[in-house]
Amino acid sequence: MGSGRNNRRSKGKGKEIVDDPPASENPESPSTPKKEKGKGPKDDPSAAKITTTLATPDKVPGMININDTSPISLPSARSCLSAEACAALDVEEEGHSAAKRRWSDVSKSSKQAVEDAKRSRTYGHETTPRFKSYVRDLHENLMEETLVLHQDRLTRLEKSRTILQAEYHAGDTGLTSSEFNNLVRDQEVEIGNQRAKVISLHNSRLLLTAEMRQDLALQKAVDPFEWDYIDGLLNRFKAPPRSTVVLKVSREDSDQGRFRAEVLRLYDGVQLRKIVPKKTEKYTWCAITADFHPPGSVCVAHLVRHSIGDVVAERFFGKPTHPRGHLWNPANGIPMLKVYEELLDQAEIAFVPGDTPGSWKVHYLANEDADRGQGEENTLHGRELTFRTDFRPAARYLYFRFATNILLRQRHEVPGWWNDRFEFGRKEMWASPGDYLRTSMMNLLARNIAQVPHGEADKAFPPDKCADADADTDADNAELEQHLSEHTAEQLLSPVIAALHMATQGDDEGDDEGMDETPSRSTNVFGIVEPEDDGVGGDDGQ
Repeated sequence: MGSGRNNRRSKGKGKEIVDDPPASENPESPSTPKKEKGKGPKDDPSAAKITTTLATPDKVPGMININDTSPISLPSARSCLSAEACAALDVEEEGHSAAKRRWSDVSKSSKQAVEDAKRSRTYGHETTPRFKSYVRDLHENLMEETLVLHQDRLTRLEKSRTILQAEYHAGDTGLTSSEFNNLVRDQEVEIGNQRAKVISLHNSRLLLTAEMRQDLALQKAVDPFEWDYIDGLLNRFKAPPRSTVVLKVSREDSDQGRFRAEVLRLYDGVQLRKIVPKKTEKYTWCAITADFHPPGSVCVAHLVRHSIGDVVAERFFGKPTHPRGHLWNPANGIPMLKVYEELLDQAEIAFVPGDTPGSWKVHYLANEDADRGQGEENTLHGRELTFRTDFRPAARYLYFRFATNILLRQRHEVPGWWNDRFEFGRKEMWASPGDYLRTSMMNLLARNIAQVPHGEADKAFPPDKCADADADTDADNAELEQHLSEHTAEQLLSPVIAALHMATQGDDEGDDEGMDETPSRSTNVFGIVEPEDDGVGGDDGQ
């Protein structure tokens, strides 16, 4: 990782992570004074502990309580931030409070307009189509304001994460690496849930208002202008809808089985070995270890995750040449041990061109700036992939994984870290990114995943070439690209939420529901822990 990190406790600033501190020690308490920069636990007892909060059933990240005045931006970390950082967070708090007040004003005025219409009968009786249409228009307007409010909250949550990141890398927090990672993981859960809600709102407004009309038609006791009712509607739409375009297609076992079989056939990756007389087993090739391994230990990893969907993949890479599209193209798969697929999905490794044409090697992204010892990263970095045939993975898919893994890691690295990696990549490894995929989509993805400034993203992905140069560039097309990039970012970041929920269940339930069969694994800065595969078809980077 970057050299600016606090890898040890600063003098007078050591802190302990606790799950449930007493109320008097909880830094979220409104009565807790801000900590001045430079003070430690001995000077300020309230700064002795940092509270981390995981998602629980009664505290769902992404929900906004209109009447809640408690801080949303890093309440559990303010005691270790400088006065300047706390002031910056206060600005975000006030801005979001103003957005909530605007929403409340629209809600109240809409309710008053309905009451006035009932009394005046301007739109007829409340059971007439004209009156219902009037109420629907008012509600749709309020849904627009709800989207604005949720987008505002997402923006401010991301800004608060940037403030924490800048403070940490500047050496101003006194947080250890573990403490920083815990805080970041909590933030990622909240940001991820909030992003999912924004995407659902962005694409589901018509469906949401249809639900409202149905509730009114069934004479349910609802107030369509109350916050609790709208939030309840939102919870019915957990994922982006599929009414206009299908973004995500469920993965059938038969599709996965065919994909795995075709990849292994093209790589000549299966070998029958006699274990005992009259019994043979299929050993599978790992391109990283250059060896065959026992059944169940090797998977066929997707370079471009299947979960982003065919529509998004075509937008990134242009029209597919393979009959099953980009995602099921065998050039999108590499056989490898499951432990290496985990490193790939955790953005710890990527693959880059090797020293000879057509060759590829492992590039270790995690702890890249640190002196490598004798650990796994030392043996993996620079290792060339070994293939048994002339078939190779497609450069465009390898580049996509290389680029997105760097963007994922940039979320928690020093500013500009990512651009150094792309500079190295452009000069030493790859041709122009536009030769591989649509640069406008990668530009948006850089901003959605890593919060990269507009100008920096243009440098890495210049709009001079793209995989589909004849595409439209009008406003509707730009909005579509923004929507698809948000969906892709959500799919790439969603393992954070799943991993933390799984960790919470593990803490609460012990060995229930087969947890005893899952080996313990450490999590990196993203908190990503992929569940074990069922051993049938291999897990391929969902």
